[in-house]
Amino acid sequence: MKKYSYFLSLLLFFVAGVANVQAQYYEPGSELDNMDQIVGKKVFVKTNTQETDTYMCGTKGTTTVSDDCLMMFEEVEGLQADGHKCYRLKQVSTGKYIKDYSLQGEVDSSDSPQADADPFVATTTNVAEAFVFTALPYEEGTDDIRKKGSGWQVQEGRGNGFIFTRAQLRDNDLPTYLGFYSGNPFFSPWDDTNVWTIWEANEITNLAQILQGFMDQYFPNGVTESEFPYGGNPGQYNKEAYDNAYNVYEGASQAWGDPGLTLEQVKEWANKLAAAKAALVVNPLVEGYYYISDSRSPVYYLYNDNAEADKAKFLLCDETTPPNEVPNIVDAKYIWHITAGEEAGQWFFENFKTGKRACNTTEEKGVTAFTVNSDGNAFKVEATPSGAAFIIMRATDDAQWNTAVNQGKYICSYNAKNDPGNKFQFYTLDAESVAALEEAVKQDALNKELEALYNTANGTYAGSRKFSGAPEGESFGDAADNLVIDASALESNAVATNEPGASLAGLLDGEFGTYFHTAWAAADGPQPPTWHYLQADLGNEVSAVALKYAQRVTHLNNCAPTTVQILSADDPDSEEWTDNGTVTFTYTIDGTYNDAVKTNLIGTCSFELAKPARYVRLVVKDRLIGTSKQLLEGYP
Repeated sequence: MKKYSYFLSLLLFFVAGVANVQAQYYEPGSELDNMDQIVGKKVFVKTNTQETDTYMCGTKGTTTVSDDCLMMFEEVEGLQADGHKCYRLKQVSTGKYIKDYSLQGEVDSSDSPQADADPFVATTTNVAEAFVFTALPYEEGTDDIRKKGSGWQVQEGRGNGFIFTRAQLRDNDLPTYLGFYSGNPFFSPWDDTNVWTIWEANEITNLAQILQGFMDQYFPNGVTESEFPYGGNPGQYNKEAYDNAYNVYEGASQAWGDPGLTLEQVKEWANKLAAAKAALVVNPLVEGYYYISDSRSPVYYLYNDNAEADKAKFLLCDETTPPNEVPNIVDAKYIWHITAGEEAGQWFFENFKTGKRACNTTEEKGVTAFTVNSDGNAFKVEATPSGAAFIIMRATDDAQWNTAVNQGKYICSYNAKNDPGNKFQFYTLDAESVAALEEAVKQDALNKELEALYNTANGTYAGSRKFSGAPEGESFGDAADNLVIDASALESNAVATNEPGASLAGLLDGEFGTYFHTAWAAADGPQPPTWHYLQADLGNEVSAVALKYAQRVTHLNNCAPTTVQILSADDPDSEEWTDNGTVTFTYTIDGTYNDAVKTNLIGTCSFELAKPARYVRLVVKDRLIGTSKQLLEGYP
């Protein structure tokens, strides 16, 4: 009885009504109740386990009736089971019989299907392999397993129906019913999914109705761009095939309204509709260069980048303005070179900017995040049923990619094929335009190396210098002597609005209990995301600066700045700021707060400017290890 609860819930998803009848030359007529009158005739067989009319169509179930749903019962001459006649069931259009399957124990063919099942039962042209069964009317309250079914299947309006029971019982005397489960016929011992009704197949004489049936069969929702999105990307349809299908469908629509429509014309349009639908296939994924996004709204694009040290080894995603159709150096991190793996349907994903490939290894970052390395692994890529998007899976265990946009924007492992974060779209890039970026990407990587060397050298130089105004462990003297004494001289591009009591003034009041905090929530951060900075107006041009600073006393070692880039300018609105390298913030001085000593609370540093300037901008590039809710680029 394991299927009963499933169907009670499943029925909630169906709406009662008549079938979407799109028979080609036949349509369901009256219900039949006498097997002697049914044998040898074309009929429709309908399950009683669905509130919406659902018909057997070979090994599948469908609410869309076509001539492929025509079935025929054949009597097995000279064979009876428990005194009852036995039958075989054949699909008329293919001439194939429902294939026999000898199940044992309390299992069904949805749990253990035949090797050639599609999905739960198979068919055969060999009459000796056919499923042989009794077909007896349902009988309420009976103990006869050949007539037994649950009463909910024969409620008002569904008809009494028949029970199709395998002629030979299982070794434990369990029956094998041809029933209906999860949208398709199946074999089982369960009597709560086993009632069928049988209906006349009436030939349609209305030619417009026949033509409409073909139109609905091949294009049930018409031919529109939303139904068949066309273009050159994988998952899109060929524009020429789309235009042809559109013209054929429109021509058939006009013929439908022609009072002079003939049967020959119907057949001609049926062939054209079939050919037009067959030509409408989606572009496959092939080797090349692509942008890749999920299917959210707005979409998130996949990337890899060395700019964020703590995320450089991960597959990432970003909600961004769509990259340029002809990519530039900014777009390079979003470009993926897709190459075929050794197994069909498997592909390598190599980032154009970093040269790193997606690999099977994952790390826990609040989610199970996929990483990258130099070798990588091939991943399975399968089209979704609509064909417009693709599922990307680890080949070893089918773990699916998903854009974890609320947990740090990683590509994580999450198996939910209907989730828009699991449905990926590929945007084809011109190989020549990508090749034109190669030298720029190489130069950018070289510039990053040179910048790192410069910052290291500058930090070593600046860290070795001492200024009389900032002896370690002491104050800077009288507050009036400080270059910045009022918060109006300070500004930041990322002031947190959700930190009560935190303000720029908290940097200058000499109190450990007050503080300044940049944004840790996406809504507060700069858009598009960029490094957080603190900017100071020093009042006059200076050539060297000394700093004394402290961590937030209630959150020691939690995201305090460590690596800070020093920019300077004479005009705060200038787009040309002088880069003075980086300095390292260390915390080596103890402080007292609420009568308690706080170890390594305070730090000092100093630096010289390349040339005198009035404005100094401190750009946070790294921080002490800590936690945060959603890491933004440059979050200090």
